[in-house]
Amino acid sequence: MLPLFLTSNGLYEDDVFIELLKVIKDHKIQKKICFITTAIRKSDRAFHQDKTKNLFNKAGFKIVDFIDIEVDDPSKLREYPIVCIFGGDPFFLLGQLRGNGAIEIIRELREKGHFIVGHSSGAAVLGKSISHAQLLHPEWNTINLVDLEGIGLIDGVILPHSNRYTKSEGLIKEYLEKNQYNIIRINDYKYEIV
Repeated sequence: MLPLFLTSNGLYEDDVFIELLKVIKDHKIQKKICFITTAIRKSDRAFHQDKTKNLFNKAGFKIVDFIDIEVDDPSKLREYPIVCIFGGDPFFLLGQLRGNGAIEIIRELREKGHFIVGHSSGAAVLGKSISHAQLLHPEWNTINLVDLEGIGLIDGVILPHSNRYTKSEGLIKEYLEKNQYNIIRINDYKYEIV
């Protein structure tokens, strides 16, 4: 099974992007990628899509596509050997993933050997839960999402931007002990391969 590539906000960082390309090359993965943009504010999507497309085209990707699972059929993801879930609003993202069967499709893709990349909240939803996001940022849950169970590709929770939460360390430790979760911490501009 291919590893998962998780980053906080590092796809535009040279070191992170070089490592991502190395994993793709080492595993001989076809350079065809689709980005799930659902969590990105609509006003920011064009900027991220243009920047991302340019970056990946320069790296030799012939196909760089984008999908918003709020309105697009998530079964299209089956056409891509690489799927990247972009960050943004983790609650809205998880709600949309759950609402149209995308979670099952992403699990299926992982089992069938597709390469899954998670970026910020796109990394967080790959864990068992995003309940830590509710703990740290209840104000973000504007849709009042109750079921915070994640996709579950990782046995534990993923905390992107972990360097921003040093003042909340006691709260995080208590949460982890109570819920018996392992945690993967990813600092800004860094990555984890799991």
